[in-house]
Order: sequence, then C-alpha cells, then structure tokens
Amino acid sequence: MNRIEPELHARLCALALGEMDSAERLALEQQLAQSAELREEYARLEGTIALVRELEAPPQQLSPSAREELQQALPKAPLNAPTRRWWNSSWTRLAAGLTIAVGGAALLVRLQDSTYGTRVARLEMAAPASPSSPAPSTASGAPVMAGVPAPATHSLDALPKLAGLGYVSSSRDWDATVAAGAALAPDSLAAGAEGQSFGAGFGELSQDELSDQQKDLSLLMGGLRRPGESPRELFLRFWGDNPFEQTVLDPISTFAADVDTASYTLARRLLVEGQVPPREQVRTEEFINYFPADVPAPTGDTLRIATDLTPSRFGSGDGKPRWMLRVVLRGREMPQHERKPLRLTFVIDCSGSMEREQRMELVKDALRMLVSQLDPQDAVAIVAFSDSAQQLAPMTPVINKARLEAAIDALEPKGWTHSEAGLRLGYATALEGLDTRATNRVIFLSDGVANRGITDPEELSKTVQPIRERGILLNTFGVGMTSHNDALLEQLADKGDGQCHYIDDLREARRVLVERFMGTMETIARDVKLQVEFDPAQVERYRLLGYENRAIADVDFRNDRVDAGEIGSGHQVTALYEMERTFAASDRPLATVRARWKDPGRLPAGASAPVREVAQLVSTGSAVPFETSPVGYRRAVLVAQFAEFLRRSVHARGDSFEELMREAARMEQETPQTEFLEFVALLERTRDLLARTLPSCDELCEALEELKRGQYRQAELEALGAGRDGTLFEQVQRENKLQEAKVRALLERQRAAPR
Repeated sequence: MNRIEPELHARLCALALGEMDSAERLALEQQLAQSAELREEYARLEGTIALVRELEAPPQQLSPSAREELQQALPKAPLNAPTRRWWNSSWTRLAAGLTIAVGGAALLVRLQDSTYGTRVARLEMAAPASPSSPAPSTASGAPVMAGVPAPATHSLDALPKLAGLGYVSSSRDWDATVAAGAALAPDSLAAGAEGQSFGAGFGELSQDELSDQQKDLSLLMGGLRRPGESPRELFLRFWGDNPFEQTVLDPISTFAADVDTASYTLARRLLVEGQVPPREQVRTEEFINYFPADVPAPTGDTLRIATDLTPSRFGSGDGKPRWMLRVVLRGREMPQHERKPLRLTFVIDCSGSMEREQRMELVKDALRMLVSQLDPQDAVAIVAFSDSAQQLAPMTPVINKARLEAAIDALEPKGWTHSEAGLRLGYATALEGLDTRATNRVIFLSDGVANRGITDPEELSKTVQPIRERGILLNTFGVGMTSHNDALLEQLADKGDGQCHYIDDLREARRVLVERFMGTMETIARDVKLQVEFDPAQVERYRLLGYENRAIADVDFRNDRVDAGEIGSGHQVTALYEMERTFAASDRPLATVRARWKDPGRLPAGASAPVREVAQLVSTGSAVPFETSPVGYRRAVLVAQFAEFLRRSVHARGDSFEELMREAARMEQETPQTEFLEFVALLERTRDLLARTLPSCDELCEALEELKRGQYRQAELEALGAGRDGTLFEQVQRENKLQEAKVRALLERQRAAPR
C-alpha cells in the first residue's frame, strides 16, 4: 500500500465514486488490469465506499448542520461536481490516506462477523495469467478476455464502472464483465482471494452470439457463487425455488397474499395439448389456490386464519423425515345485496393475434355472460385497442343493453397490439366514469403479446400504479394458448392491486366471471400480508412452497406503505410450509401465524386506511396423521406436489410421481368435485408426457449440479458461522475446488470431442 502514490490513491477513489470521464477511466483501468497491487487497493476502496453507502446517509439526506460541516471540510466547490479533477490537492491526499486507514480497518472489523459477511460484496479478483504481461487489447485500448473478442455492441462506457477489469465486486459487475471483454484468462476466472469463486454472466447476449468458449464459461459461472450473494439468493438463482431456511438464522417468513389462478389454467391447457409448460410459468401458489375454498368462512371478522399440521408425504427424497404445515386465510363471503355498484371498464385486445383459436369470439361471449348477470345499478364502458385505442362505449348503465351489445359486436381483430394505448385510454375512461360510492375496476382482456408502444412488462405496469390510488383497480384476463404472455398480465394485475386469471374456454369464463364473480370483483381486504414465525428450538429448517415472487422483507410486515395482495369476497389463500423438526421439548408454540391488512374503503385525502392484524398459534399437539387430515388439506398437498414436478423443482427430486397418482386416486373416492376429478385425469396425461420430454442429465450436467450444491453448502456454512472453526468449512471449500476442476475438465473434453 505504501508504494502507491497518494495522487494515484485519489484517482482510484475517483474511479470508485464514478467521478471520471471515459478517457481517464479507460487509462486507469488499463493500469489496473496490469497491476495486482493496484487491483487489491482498488478492491479495498470499493468495499469501503460500498460499506459507507450502505450504512450512512447520502449527502442529500444530511442534516443542514452536518452538511455545512462537510462543505467546510471540502474545497470551495459544489458537493456534487461529478467530473472535477480534485485529486491534485493536498486535502484529497490526506482524505485518501484516512479513508484507506480508517475505512479499511472498519471494513475488516465488520467482516469478522460471518453473518454480516454474507451481506457484504466479496472483494475478489483474478489476476491476468501472467502478471508481467499486459492483457490483450482491442483497437480502442479496452482489455479483452484472452481468446474471446469483445462484442462490438458492448462498449465499456455503456457498462458499470468495473466492467472490463480483471475482477468484479458486485453482481452488476459480474454480469457485465465478460460482455465487455474482461481482462481475464479462462484459467483465472475462478481463482479469487481465499479460494472464493466468481465469474461473469452472459445475460445480454443470445446463445447464438456466444463462442463455444464463452458458452463453456457461461455454464461454469452459472454454477459459481457471485460476490456478496446470500445463500437464499444463490439457491433462487441456481434452482428457481425457495430454499430451506435455517430457522436459527431466519425464523420469520413474510409474503403477500395471492389469489391469482392463471398459472394452473394455462398449464392445464398446455398439458391437454401435449406440451409441458415452461417451468417459470408454473407458480405453485396459483395451482393450490385454483381450487375452491374448503375452510369455513368467518361470519363476523373480515378474515380468519386456519392451520393444519401433518407428517409430509413428499419432499423426503433425501431420507429426512419432514412435516407439512398448511396456513389458510379465509375471507368473509359478502351477500349479493351488500355489494356496492360496479363501474367496470373493459379494455379489449383487438389485434390480429386475437383472431387465432376464436379468441375474440370467446371474449365476446364472456362479456355477454358477465353483462347479463349485472344489476341495474351497475355500469360498463368498453375500450378496444390494436394499432391505437378507441372508446366504443363510455360508462353506460347495463340497462342500456342495446348500446353495450352494439359495442361488443363492433369488436374485430386486426392490426398490431398497442397495450399501452389501450391501458391509457381505458384508465381515462374509468376516471371519467369514476364513482366513489362504487367498485371501480379496469378489466384488461388480451393474449398479452404487446408489440407497439411500451412492451416491457415492468415499464408498462408503471402506467397502472398511479391510478390505483384513485380507487380504480385492475383485473387481467389472459385469452389464448401458445402465445399467451402470462408474465405481462400477472405483473399488470399485481401492480394494479387486482387479480390475474386465464380463460381458455367458455366453461372457465363462466367459472371466473359468474360462479366466482363476487370474489373477483369485490375486494374485502387490501395489502394483505402473511407472516409465519417458527420456533428455532423445534424447527431446524423450513421452506415456503411457491410465492417466490411475492416475498416481502420481514421488517416490512408492519410497514403499511408496502404494497401487498388483495382478497375478494369469499376468497381463500393457502400456503404450505415444509419443515424439518428437531423434536426438542418446548413449552412454546411450534409457529405463530399473523395476518395484516387494510380495509378497502375510500378515504379522504391524507387519511390512513384502518389496519387490522390477527394471529394464531400452531402447537405440536395439533398434528394429525396425513390420512385423517381434512380433504382440502390433502388436496392442497397433492396439487402443490404436482406443481413441484412440473417446475422440475430440486425439492421434488427423488419423489415418486406414481405415489402422487396413488394418493390422488384414493382421494378421488372421497371428493366428487369437478375440479379434482379433472386434476386426476391431468395426472394420468402428465406422467407419460414428462417421461418423454424431460431431458436426461449427463455427466457434465451431474457435475454442474454437484458444483452448485457445494457452492450453496459453502455459503450456508458461512452464514451459520461454521467457517470459524475452519475444519468443516475448509473441507467443503477443498471439495468445491476439486469439483470446479472436474467441470472444467469435462468442458474441455466436450469442446475437443469431434462433432
């Protein structure tokens, strides 16, 4: 450290703070690529700055007195002058030395705590293959990966500030490094400090754009831990499922209630057509919540909690005995005479794709079916969109059936899909007809394939969020089969505080729009959150089945500004937890279940919605055998296990699909319910389909899976503090190095094999 001049230290600080122009940054990056000492120093600075940014308020959040003191300590220039060359002054040299000495020491102290260490970005680096030889460069002087040219469309300036260096210190930099053409030789990609692994992602490039070497590196890096990645984040990235959580580290699970059902209906359609649904389309919670409620509705309260506890019949492929806990939140059923008037604005996709499979005719029939069962107090508006949007009927009382029928008849598929235009005009129409005494909703029906205007689901959903505060919620209905854009409609409904359903035939339209109409349209509780707290003395590990994209930070359970789910009249929200118990004697409850929600009524400007919270204890004495548990509980377990198989869940490996079918066949005798009889028939169809279509795992696949398991085990040991005694942690670390070498050898052998 003493060999680095103070001026160079100051320039490194400028780079870390993003206060350099591109030419200066490029020159310094080239120096870093050739000097391990500089890279080590830069890593310390980056870590210190990241820690300060995490722990301290930014300048714009400082108190006036603190800001004044800071201004006096700095040169007479604005605090936020980003490109000023400030490193030649004496105060900066002193500040750089103090930052390194004090900040570096503070960082080392914080890293001694292994629990905190899992949250801090790991400052790892990989030196070039030969420290004395500079990294190869492009014509522009930007370093590139040895043997791998940087794609022309990815410049250093367009990437995070560490892209192009021979190391990474954050997940963003990880994803950008190779895309920019990093100064890393393939053999050094995973050789980080203390044996830790890191690498680069290829998220911005298609497989066709990658060389064979890049594809190999992509496979390898996909199985390695990213800097600062927690065990949970690592598990979700590796396998896409919620991991088992160590109760001693995280005894609390919090998530938003979800009553969408689109995932099950769409998967059913695909399976009937002989296709295995994409795993990302299978959402376990929507499979469970598709089926009708089985827990009695509360008669007085808005919501009530119910629980069931039994030994688990599934999820024990590793031989460990497990238990299953069902948590149910059941909503009050609102009588028809109590419901408020409806103001419904239908926004209907009339693009050319809606002509396929008679989708438009299905929409027309569904609209007629819904309008026919509305009351005289209700009103409907209709907006159509394709290349642009058009209002076919303003907010019209349903007693004016002729006008509404004419608007429905005018729906014709043609042109492109400008979903943004449709939503904007739909909300404008809804605002024109807004009635604060009524239930105001926009109903968006589409196959979801937006190709004009804003098409990104996240960006498109931003048009939805501001309007919901006016009391206008959004329900989405997918109509279509192979091209149905499930992700778009789910996100829109989520941001619009509504529900997402999928209609594949008239029977499903009747089920959603007629039989379950009240629950779909009449909200009884908003921003509904569920939280389960487990006793670490009795529960060693637990996992939540599904709800991966509905997780909420535990600290936000009572933060009423955080958006959550909505529950309609008569709805039932079900969640399943799989547990490994310690069976230690304890006087405490096994778990405590809490629910929190807001009343849905409109409030005066500036007023806060009334918030309610209920809790229920789960005792070990409430456990019963699986065979004698309620039918609804057993059905939920079987349906969840079916979803786990379709998701190719890592937790279902080793489980038996045949056992699932046997249990379902036994239950079929107890429940003649139409939906469950259909489910049993679906299992028969799926068994052979999965056997035919799922690829087998070859030697390389198995080696990568073993590498992932080892990486996750190492991260888990770090989080548990097991690395402090060294023995077990070092053993896992050695095994991971050997496994990584095995994967590299298999990749080399595969690349060298004749094609």
